[in-house]
Amino acid sequence: MSLPIQRWNIAPPTPQRAEAIAQATGLPSILAQVLINRGATTQNQANLFLNPDRQSLADPKQEFADLLPSLDLLEQAINQGEKIAICGDYDADGMTSTALLLRVLRQLGAQAEYAIPSRMQEGYGINQRIVTELKSEGASIILTVDNGIAAYDAIAHAKELGLRVIITDHHDIPPQLPPADAILNPKLIDPQSPYYTIAGVGVAYLLAVELAQRFNQLDQLIAPCLELFALGTIADLAQLTGINRRLVKRGLKLLTQSQIPGIQALIDVSQIAKDKATLKPEAIGFGLGPRINAVGRIGDPQLVIELLTTDDMAIALERAMQCEQINQERRRLCSEIEKEAIELVERSQIDLVDCRVLVLVKAGWHHGVIGIVASRLLERYGVPVFIGAIEADGNIRFSVRGIPEFNVFDSLVYIKDIRGKGGGHPAAGGFTMPAENLPQLKERLREFARACLSPDQIKPLVNIDVQADLRQINQALLDQIDVLHPCGIGNAEPIFYTQNARILSQQTRGKQRQVLALEVDRGDGSIIKAIAWRWGEYCPIPYCVDLAYKLKANHWQGKTSIELELVGVREPSEPSEPEQTSDLEDIAVNKSNQRSAGSNDNTKHHNNASNNQLSLITDQEQDRMVKPAKPVIAKPKVTNKLSNGQNEQTLTSNSISDRTNVKSPKPSEQGNLTESIANLNPKSIQTQSNQTWLPTLTYKTAPAIENIPEWHELIADLNTLATVDLTTLPQPVLLYGYDRPELEFKAQLNGDFDCDRPKRRHKYGSLVLWSLPPSMTHLNWLIALAKPQQVYLGKQMPTYPTESELYQKVATLIGQPSLNLLELAQTWWVAPSTIVAVLRELGYACAGFAPTASPEIELANLQRWYELPIDKLAQIWIDRNSS
Repeated sequence: MSLPIQRWNIAPPTPQRAEAIAQATGLPSILAQVLINRGATTQNQANLFLNPDRQSLADPKQEFADLLPSLDLLEQAINQGEKIAICGDYDADGMTSTALLLRVLRQLGAQAEYAIPSRMQEGYGINQRIVTELKSEGASIILTVDNGIAAYDAIAHAKELGLRVIITDHHDIPPQLPPADAILNPKLIDPQSPYYTIAGVGVAYLLAVELAQRFNQLDQLIAPCLELFALGTIADLAQLTGINRRLVKRGLKLLTQSQIPGIQALIDVSQIAKDKATLKPEAIGFGLGPRINAVGRIGDPQLVIELLTTDDMAIALERAMQCEQINQERRRLCSEIEKEAIELVERSQIDLVDCRVLVLVKAGWHHGVIGIVASRLLERYGVPVFIGAIEADGNIRFSVRGIPEFNVFDSLVYIKDIRGKGGGHPAAGGFTMPAENLPQLKERLREFARACLSPDQIKPLVNIDVQADLRQINQALLDQIDVLHPCGIGNAEPIFYTQNARILSQQTRGKQRQVLALEVDRGDGSIIKAIAWRWGEYCPIPYCVDLAYKLKANHWQGKTSIELELVGVREPSEPSEPEQTSDLEDIAVNKSNQRSAGSNDNTKHHNNASNNQLSLITDQEQDRMVKPAKPVIAKPKVTNKLSNGQNEQTLTSNSISDRTNVKSPKPSEQGNLTESIANLNPKSIQTQSNQTWLPTLTYKTAPAIENIPEWHELIADLNTLATVDLTTLPQPVLLYGYDRPELEFKAQLNGDFDCDRPKRRHKYGSLVLWSLPPSMTHLNWLIALAKPQQVYLGKQMPTYPTESELYQKVATLIGQPSLNLLELAQTWWVAPSTIVAVLRELGYACAGFAPTASPEIELANLQRWYELPIDKLAQIWIDRNSS
């Protein structure tokens, strides 16, 4: 018997807060916990999450500076009968964007045509051939959708030919903006804007709606616009948060009775049930989306544009059937390539723990589908995947997929000197490269992966929301989950887990026997069915396991039943001590979250350093002691040592005398785990001499500062630094910050710039910080090692963990022999004091470290640190370092 190799990331429970939100929303507490995990930690946030239409939205014309000029250009072109040419893209986002604007422009009386580049011959985005062709066909305005922001040469060519250009795109901003007449891109607006996460089809939607309002035709156009918005947003895997979630929710309600014949036809050929009032995103993600994307991958995108713009149902059905046929071929290609890729891995016996990245290349693979295979391989092996198709011209076209700890964009920067054209974002990317560079690529990627990944991270990650008893699983719960929809990227479907589930029967199904079907004992004499896709090779699994799953409705022969869709399985928890299996994050972390949730009921926490006990003290009950039952953690001791003349403190807490074990209540007395632990009398805690965790906490102060630099405010677009001429700054330049801009340096500048950390022994002319490091200590290290003459400071706000996320991160460190506080703080973008505050909240004195407040207050201090005005920060730093 074998099980999938996985790492489970279980969100820490917050029962008091969940109960409050459950009472406010009418949801069961386990779904209230899901809301908390999604960031809805207050009653008001929960209600807005469940009713997104209640949230007020800013006028998009106030958010997008070029929206009004764009509308003026298009209105003038329509009124004067000028030809408007849309240049789209061949993925689902680009094709739905093209169809949306084409429908609206034609309805408003415009002369509108479109062009999409060839994926096979030309690749992504508008190019000079398309521009020249559109000009020759009489176009006056080019309107790009889902592309154009990085096409400087093509846009410059269009301007030389006398064309007006409007760019609508959502991709990251390049160092130099193209010379368009207007640019609509959410990456150019405030990251806090509700429009910041919209995809290309979202930008097209905003432009179309505003234009329809000008012509007083919004009422008849809003429904098809919402349908195409929902289709493109979900198929493009855009974030289903904020404005996306709000508009997708509206669009999904319209799709079953679509006004667009092509969508009706696509639903028919996809065999999606139309008897429901609202489709779920999975109907698009696994039904409509793949059939559209398949055409862009291995077919002609014109087919999809005709499908989504025709008003003739006969033509729509014909095009939908063609989409279906192409999708069948896409599935065949994916299956063949995936099988060959797995055979390559097994035959070569690659040590993925050592390499920490998977690079696979073969001639004959279709580069249009290798991205799908890359995602499947990532799911299977849990490592970043670089999969390439060797082309006839001697180049390899790669598709890349990454795991959370491996930033794909940074990896592409790391190999920039040996690859050709390409791009990406933290999770995915693609590029071309001469085949002769393959050995060098493998070695460079291995270097990069080993620098950012530990062996423990080379496992597929399963993010889990909350524990559930199988007896809780019923139709009422499944119906209540619907209120959390639409689910997708950024708002994942709830994932539950059950400990010590008993498997009553199991078998494989499907043509290739890759589907694992199970019957699971509910614990009350009844059974519930479970299914695991692509898990046939693990059959049979042990009869007793822990299961992680989503809940699904199974419709068969007119009947509906509930089944578990498995996403995770692991060895069972100890059956004799089920209440001790939640580990630190389920017990001690829970108490911290209760403190935050209970801020309105006079709850106070104290870290009692004298007796090393973590106490929860309320007005109603005094001296209730809470201690982790498993694993039992002993506090380390404190030592100090000097290294190379620098003060390196090895911080460990005062020895904890009470290595503890909590007596287990009988199974019939268990109830809620946290309640069982919290209600134990301190006298029931018994001493045990094993199962200890004694980590060494290391913290190094920075060396002495040799020179005091001059400080300046960085006036720049912090997404690109495009408004800064870096060549005018004192050289060389060290660039540092949270979210690296897409800097594209010219070849002659490469030797003058370093990123992230000092790499030279001599002094830097300039240190450019587009965001602050997470603490004054980190800032001192940067300046001490870089020795810059000038410091240029921007105000980008890093994204750092919430309090509950921080407890969760600390809980994952259990068992590590040593913790480097500066490295952890840099990785999480919090101050070392914030981590120490969490450790102290969990019962560690950390006596060698300065006093800290509660984690909540430390996080508030961190926010104030990142928001410090430039002049005040500079003065504080100079005062501290000039004495």
